[in-house]
Amino acid sequence: MTDSSEAILTRKMQLISLLSGVSTFLIGAVSLLAWTSASPSLIAFKSIPAFPFIISGLALCALQSRKLRAPVHIAGLVLAAALCFISGHDLVDLLMASSQDSLDSMSGGFAFSILNSLAANDALSLLLISVALLCVDLPSKRFRLADPFTIVAAFLSMMTLLGVIFGIPGFCVFISCLRISLLEGITIAALSLGVLFIRPEQGLASIMTRDTAGGVLARRLLPAAVLVPLLLGWLRMQGEHYKLYTSEMGLTLLVSSLVLIFMTVISVNAWSIDRMDRARLKAIKEMEAEIARRKEVEQRFKDFYSNVSHELRSPITSIQGALQLIEVSSDTHSSQQTKDLVGTAVISCARLLRLINELLDVKQIEEGKLHLSVSRIDTLEVVTIAVDGLKGMAHDAGVTLNVVMDALGFVMADEDRIIQVLTNLLSNAIKFSKVKDQVVVKISQPDAQHIRFAVIDSGPGIAEDQQHKIFGKFEKIDEQDGLKRKGSGLGLAISKGIVEEHGGTIGFNTEIGKGTEFWFELPVAEAAAKPQRKEESKAESTVFAAEKTAS
Repeated sequence: MTDSSEAILTRKMQLISLLSGVSTFLIGAVSLLAWTSASPSLIAFKSIPAFPFIISGLALCALQSRKLRAPVHIAGLVLAAALCFISGHDLVDLLMASSQDSLDSMSGGFAFSILNSLAANDALSLLLISVALLCVDLPSKRFRLADPFTIVAAFLSMMTLLGVIFGIPGFCVFISCLRISLLEGITIAALSLGVLFIRPEQGLASIMTRDTAGGVLARRLLPAAVLVPLLLGWLRMQGEHYKLYTSEMGLTLLVSSLVLIFMTVISVNAWSIDRMDRARLKAIKEMEAEIARRKEVEQRFKDFYSNVSHELRSPITSIQGALQLIEVSSDTHSSQQTKDLVGTAVISCARLLRLINELLDVKQIEEGKLHLSVSRIDTLEVVTIAVDGLKGMAHDAGVTLNVVMDALGFVMADEDRIIQVLTNLLSNAIKFSKVKDQVVVKISQPDAQHIRFAVIDSGPGIAEDQQHKIFGKFEKIDEQDGLKRKGSGLGLAISKGIVEEHGGTIGFNTEIGKGTEFWFELPVAEAAAKPQRKEESKAESTVFAAEKTAS
């Protein structure tokens, strides 16, 4: 069963509940009409208590509304309370009176009949149903509070139906006699079913909508548990009536038939559930085998990835060193073209080496093997080193780098890795800035346990539909200004991994056309220096400027 079929079954149960309320109301209305009409066709309805059934039907329909403060829902609760009062009052009166007086009162005048013609079983059933309606939306952790009351009411209606089937005119229990009426039994049974299904996603009804072994069993066994005993009981009574067998033989046949039929039903359902379980176990084994195969392929790829990266890094480092020596030792007679080619080769080697190092960092982060040399580091020192390392890039881009220290302190971290994170964030900010823009590095302390590093640019910002890509591997966002920037798409993913390995958090704030702020927070070192006041720290702010006039 899929989610859509579960939803369809839920809607069907809600429809059954609504139809139960409508049919109960109509039966009560016809009963009221029977008392005001002399039509012979309506005589059978005179045994039905009109007003209690009208009220119960209206209450069930009104409580279909799930808005607890809606006027319709409140009206349903009021009607349920009225039904509770009427049925409770009649039940007390019937229990206090003698059984014969109670039976005599059932054949009383018009007013008494349409208002209070409730036998003890009817009164008790409607009292239980009214309490269930009042409890239908009360929260409960283990079970729905309305269910026990509904089940007992259904049990009483079942007794009435069995009495009709077995041809019993009435039951007498203690001091009260229970009236047997087929129409009342069916109406109360329908009413009980409607209350049970009024919230099909809760309580016992929810079991029948689920795609589980319990749901399958409930849908298959519950109808059989109700209908089979009724049918066999009726067949037994008919056989005895036509003198096909004695009463003792009829009882023996009934019990034997029940045992045989339920053994068959249970065996068929057990076989069906066993087949479902075997299919599920087979699917689980296939899935586990596929997962194991994929893990093996992934591990082989990681090994290949690691080996190739290491094998490439060594010769590239050697080539880069040789090219740098050639570049330094080139005499003045070397052609400018040769120098340019060597310079380009050196830059390309450096870029390729940086990419290989980033790939290795990603692998270590994914495997949880990123090595950190944690020590107590000065926040101003790491920011200064990162900014100094990007002065040349900022100069070439015509961008001003500003450092604002709203707080000074120390963090426990790997200095090289934090510089790597700051370098990644700063280089991205410079790439997305225009000539004469400012990139601000800000250090603050949002609380006593953390220090925040923020890199703020005035670039184009990041569109909302692109923000989910920010910390992904090999992800590049669509440029808002239409320009293409170089990069591997690994820097922010590596930065996120490094920060989280330190027990910190990383994030960003952005606004289209105004810029983006990338920030990360690290825990303060235990022996951290006391942060300066904002006024003092701003006075000591360090400003690095590198401006270039656009040519």
